[in-house]
Amino acid sequence: MHSDVFNIAKTAIDAGIEGWIGRPAGITMGFALAAEFSRRGLLEVVEYDVFGESWTHRRYRGRIVQADPVLDEHDFFFGMRLS
Repeated sequence: MHSDVFNIAKTAIDAGIEGWIGRPAGITMGFALAAEFSRRGLLEVVEYDVFGESWTHRRYRGRIVQADPVLDEHDFFFGMRLS
């Protein structure tokens, strides 16, 4: 992913987080954007236990990150796709 495209997306995501009112929402990102956040070491890996099963997810600034194959590589939105 080109650095300029990444920086624009990251700046928009950071602005959304800073201006968010209410409960934190997760961030759904295109695969390439999520991969770039991970490659740059910006995603925290969180492991937790649910009824004896181990689960892992990624977070950025306290928001769960979900990679979505339907989104364009640089797109994102706050919230999670339900269908």
